[in-house]
Amino acid sequence: MKLSRKLFILTLIMTALTCLIFAFTGCKTASLARKLDMPQNVEVEIWHRPAGTTYMAIWDGVEGATGYEVSVEGDTFEVKDAKADITEYVTAGIYSYVYVTALGDGVKTADSNVNKAICRIENVSNVLVYKESEDKTHYSVASFAPEKQMLAGRIVIPDYHNGLPVTAIEESAFFDQTAGNPNPATGANCNNVTSSFRFPKYLDTIGAYAFAYCTIVKDFKLPDTVTTIGEGAFFNCMRLTTANIKNVNVIEAATFYECTALSTITLSDNIEKIGVDAFKNTALLNQSGSSDVVLNDTILLEVTDKEITEYTVSDSIKYISSSAFANCAKLVNVTIPDTVKIVGDYTFSGCAMLETITVPSATTKIPAFTFASCEALKNVTLPNGITSIGQQAFYNCPMLTEITLPETLTQLELGAFAQSGLISVNIPASVEVVGQQAFFACPELTQVTLNNGTKEIALGAFARCAKLEQIEIPGSVETIGQEAFSSCGALHTVKLNEGLKTIGVMAFAYATKLNNLVIPEGVETIGYGVLGLAESVQYVIIPKSVKTIDAEAFILVGTTSTKFLYAGTYDDLANVSYVNSDGTPATAIKDVTFYIYSETMPTESGLYWHFVDGVPTSW
Repeated sequence: MKLSRKLFILTLIMTALTCLIFAFTGCKTASLARKLDMPQNVEVEIWHRPAGTTYMAIWDGVEGATGYEVSVEGDTFEVKDAKADITEYVTAGIYSYVYVTALGDGVKTADSNVNKAICRIENVSNVLVYKESEDKTHYSVASFAPEKQMLAGRIVIPDYHNGLPVTAIEESAFFDQTAGNPNPATGANCNNVTSSFRFPKYLDTIGAYAFAYCTIVKDFKLPDTVTTIGEGAFFNCMRLTTANIKNVNVIEAATFYECTALSTITLSDNIEKIGVDAFKNTALLNQSGSSDVVLNDTILLEVTDKEITEYTVSDSIKYISSSAFANCAKLVNVTIPDTVKIVGDYTFSGCAMLETITVPSATTKIPAFTFASCEALKNVTLPNGITSIGQQAFYNCPMLTEITLPETLTQLELGAFAQSGLISVNIPASVEVVGQQAFFACPELTQVTLNNGTKEIALGAFARCAKLEQIEIPGSVETIGQEAFSSCGALHTVKLNEGLKTIGVMAFAYATKLNNLVIPEGVETIGYGVLGLAESVQYVIIPKSVKTIDAEAFILVGTTSTKFLYAGTYDDLANVSYVNSDGTPATAIKDVTFYIYSETMPTESGLYWHFVDGVPTSW
């Protein structure tokens, strides 16, 4: 018993010691707070409201924080969320220090390290005119107040206007177009009162000529959010020295034209387009070799020796810009490394003796007019990866008789192969729209293959292809556009498939050898003059799905023996609407007498038809 009592007492003592140790070690450890992460990206947004300007400090929220301590120029207060209105703590016109600390509950967490921002506090310029977007999600700066002198000094554009972000500077917003005849040399009629800009942090778009003739601005400190800059946006900003457009992939024509002091620029790593004269007469350009004008040692802007017959693009070149080889009339061969991307319009236009070109695999788009009027061009190799062929890219290439369009192609733009020498063409299923006049007036084109996937044949796509004899329109095509096959004088056979909904104005007009036209079930609209002057047509079958027919849809079609065969009943025909060319209702259709379909010999009076061995025949 005594031994057991001693053991019991000893156990109590050990337990007490353990608790004491825990109190000074384990318990102390439990009370230590885990340090929170430091608030990141502390900055100040400028909000503009009807009541005035508000300055909002914002930062990235910290996980586990129960609030934040904010200190501005010695004044300290706490907020719950990762933002604070600091308007009453700052003074316009000075730089202010904003400190932010994340706070915990005092047991599980502790104060974080302090992060700070140095912010220039500025009043929003009161001369700006804003425009709200149609979807009411953002504002743009549209222009400035009429009193030009109110632009003097620095223009401060807020991050928010009326609670919505300011994301765009519209076309000609700060270009004083009313002055007339700007003279940047003297400053006359230029916006030569605005010295600098403060841009909104969410700015993504700058419109065409937005800052044209801002002749005394030396630096446009654009945020990295800018992705789109319009044509001539900084035209004749003669004192501009630096530009950062690292997230702008498309540089439009004349963007920095006549920015004579521009000597430093930060460009995107994935340029898609450099427009004509984008950097003309800037200090960026240097001469490298006898015939190269290059930008940043990687962009070939111009080959100045127009007498060259052969050319090899240097391995150091990454991009070939607009008009780089334009009008090198004696150039026969050019070698381009696969790593080079063609990113400019008119790149080889007017190279009248150029015979062969292998487009480098880095190129994904053939820009507008790239090979226009290359009259000797007969061999073109397009790499897989090409997604579009631009406006008139191969216009007037009479020796180009064949070309393989890659399966990656999705766009054939206006006049892409107009007046070329193509004999046949296979348009991949990936091309949803055969663009306007894409193959207009190709005099030797005799075979066109359209694959299931194409949805629209646009205005004049194959018009005036005088040797095209037959065409099958796959069921994926929903629209045949205006004059799509107009003046195809040899066209005698057209096969249309179900899926088609609209046949446009004069789609097959002047197809003087067309035998017949069977319009498939599903077509709802037939436009004006769809078969105008197609004098050889023997019959036209109109499905009962048709809801609207232009009153002159079949004017001057065929002869008096041409039959117009309706696939429905007289009751169905009564529900068809006729319209005039201006869209107003018409009472009847001109120059047409309809035959009504009947499988059996009709007993009532009228004109009827049926099929005999697949041939439409009158009862």
